[in-house]
Amino acid sequence: MNRTLSIPTAAALLAVLWAAPAAAQDGAPPAPEDDGPDAPEVEPAPDATAPKPRPQRPPGVMPPKPGAPIPSPDAPMPQAPPPLVIDDAALDALAASEGEELTRDVVAEAMSPRPGGLTLEQVEERAAESSYQVAAAQAELKASAARVDQAFAAYFPKLTFNAGYSRLSRVVNRLDFGDIPIPEDAATFPVILNQWTFSATLDVPISDYIFRLTQGYAAAKNDVEAREMEIKARQLEARANAKIAYFNWVRAQGQGVVSSIGIALSDRLLKDTKVALEAGVATEADVQRFEAQLAQSKHLQNVATNAAMVANRALRTQMHLDGNDQLAIGVDVLSDPPPESLPPVKELEDRAIESRIELKALDRTATSLEGVASVRRAGYYPRINAFATGLYANPNQRIFPQTNRFDFTWELGVRLSWTINDTFTTLGVVDEQESQVDAIKAQRGQLEDAIRMEVTRAYYDLKTARSAIDSAKQREKSARTNLAIRRMQFQAGDVVATDLVDAEAQLIQAILQRIDAHVDYLVAEARLEFAVGAKL
Repeated sequence: MNRTLSIPTAAALLAVLWAAPAAAQDGAPPAPEDDGPDAPEVEPAPDATAPKPRPQRPPGVMPPKPGAPIPSPDAPMPQAPPPLVIDDAALDALAASEGEELTRDVVAEAMSPRPGGLTLEQVEERAAESSYQVAAAQAELKASAARVDQAFAAYFPKLTFNAGYSRLSRVVNRLDFGDIPIPEDAATFPVILNQWTFSATLDVPISDYIFRLTQGYAAAKNDVEAREMEIKARQLEARANAKIAYFNWVRAQGQGVVSSIGIALSDRLLKDTKVALEAGVATEADVQRFEAQLAQSKHLQNVATNAAMVANRALRTQMHLDGNDQLAIGVDVLSDPPPESLPPVKELEDRAIESRIELKALDRTATSLEGVASVRRAGYYPRINAFATGLYANPNQRIFPQTNRFDFTWELGVRLSWTINDTFTTLGVVDEQESQVDAIKAQRGQLEDAIRMEVTRAYYDLKTARSAIDSAKQREKSARTNLAIRRMQFQAGDVVATDLVDAEAQLIQAILQRIDAHVDYLVAEARLEFAVGAKL
């Protein structure tokens, strides 16, 4: 193998190694030596010779194939295919192009969607189903629904049943008429020692129907609607966070491809240098230099591997996946985005204010608290209750003299009660409740401001990411052309090896920039859709 190809190849690896730490921040893939269960692997291309077409991605993100199943939180994830073998043909194809198109896009091949790979629909559904925040909101909804049942039950009059038995001590009940003589039997009354009572009381809260019950029931209903909206908001948040974690995980796979290419380039350069040493055109110092370079390359890839583990764990945490199964890519992230058709940012801000569920939930919460405050104001007024009581007792205390038999009596009436101290207590309670309403309204205003800022930031992040894609394409095209020219100049002896090393380093960095640009675009798009609260 000649020295012309080996030196530039090794130099490119050196540049990749210096670029790897930055790539590791978003999660780089594992080193070839690391076969840990969570280590992302570079995937094989279905056809290593034919160039891959670059389909246009529809608005949003490329959807999964029709009919693709959505696994439940307990279903196993698809296994990733074996890693891509980076051979000399793959390395030589990095800069080989026909016109402006690569004859073989090794990176795109490795990151292309796999049959049965993990799709966005699967990620979103699984994250929404398994989210603990959603589960907490569902528990709050259950509690609110129980309060609605309580408020409805308060409409019914209160019916109370009582039953009792008493055993009395013996006493003598005798009338004393002074000096008037009467028979002893006539002045003595029998004492019934065993007494039985059965009573029922019906209480109708007339004033509560006017001042309390209707307002309390409406407040409970509004609170339920607020909790239902909260569940939807938490689900949307879980979906958005899972999408972003998925894209960053895919970014780690792409950086893994580039990192593996860098290792292969460094290894090939070292071998070529050893051959050159045997031929007398290289020195032992050159060999040691590239051995150290290869060792440093492996170290930096290990650093990238650890970062990739974090990206893998972040995705699994969002989806609440256990196990050691490898995950495969199911979305084409390197496809070109559709033509820009975004409306003005002000229009998106207004759409977000209208559609964001969090704002609607706060509105419902404020209405619910206003209803509770109305209920509290009822404490200003007296309470009016109608009542009816039936008594079936042996002996019945309303019958005199007592007889040892069961008798039924009844009572009807209206009761007005007013605890004066409660009026002053109610003043403070109402003020406290109204302050909570004011706090919710202020919180809504803060959230509205935050949403507008969130939309604006995501809007321009998306524009910046689109511009970065175009820039990365031009940079990669320029790097390929520059590398081809430097190779010819090196063969002619017009440039030194360092120039060729720099040219290969620029190409590797341009490939990394292309991956980052596409992933950044998808992340910005996901954030903008979440900020607006609707598909773009």
